Amino acid sequence: MKKISTLQLILLSTGGMIGSGWLFSPYYGFQTAGTGVLLSWTLTALLTLIIGLAFAEVATILPIVGGVMRFMGVTHSRPLGFIFISLAWISYIVYLPLEAQSAIQYLGFWFPDLVHQNATGVVLSGYGLIVALGIMLFLTWFNTKQLAKVTKVNSIVSMWKIFIPLSIAIGMIIIYGNHNHVLNNHALPKLSFEPILLAITSSGLAFAFAGFQNGLILANSAANPRRAIPLSIIAPVVIGWVLYSSLSLMFMLCLPGEKASLITSVAPLLGLLSLFGLHYIYTILFIDAIIAPLGTANVYTTVT
Repeated sequence: MKKISTLQLILLSTGGMIGSGWLFSPYYGFQTAGTGVLLSWTLTALLTLIIGLAFAEVATILPIVGGVMRFMGVTHSRPLGFIFISLAWISYIVYLPLEAQSAIQYLGFWFPDLVHQNATGVVLSGYGLIVALGIMLFLTWFNTKQLAKVTKVNSIVSMWKIFIPLSIAIGMIIIYGNHNHVLNNHALPKLSFEPILLAITSSGLAFAFAGFQNGLILANSAANPRRAIPLSIIAPVVIGWVLYSSLSLMFMLCLPGEKASLITSVAPLLGLLSLFGLHYIYTILFIDAIIAPLGTANVYTTVT
């Protein structure tokens, strides 16, 4: 079997991190912590690095198939290891239907028959469920191909997922950013750690970094484990921190306080773009909103 290069392993972890969450967590975190959300993202990234590098140290010494998921069987007993890896496997397979559902919900913008509204919110219709099932079957079939082909496709998708939202954030900040919005409308009256820490747990910030361990799970497939495994933790976390912080900073600098109520929590980024009449970016954003969760679903299918 052909080994995975360092860059491919980095992009596998990055692709697992950047799914549909980038559309929501930066705004939800900003709502909860205000300008303190930048510190929230920094703390989340540092905590993720501390945990990830501890696992990376062990995975470098013992690069086995399954990575961190199999360590319990090595350090304790095989029955306990089986229970642990079974629970971990169950927690991973739920990502495929979750991300497929997210992609179908965005497709519903163009094809309304795929979704319908009920008392609990937007859910998939019968047609939507069939399409979602087709997506899951396709991704499962695709992952039966050679790992080299899977990682090559993932590398392309992951670079797309990084480039589009980061470009939008930087472009909005440069063109429409105004520091007066922060000073007059969004600044915290005093430095309070309660909303900063609350944003980490309740606004999806911690969940946004959950994909860092995908490189560890495929440690046995790395061409150069001693180099690739630590970088597969450090690089994705840094990329995620830059991306998520930039998106939150975009809301801070570009969202006028008197128009904050016009931003919907269902699609906050689309709401911000509409304030500036940037409807021509909608198509690009919707394409990325479909590609991002499907790319993440593909990564989690690969590691399971």
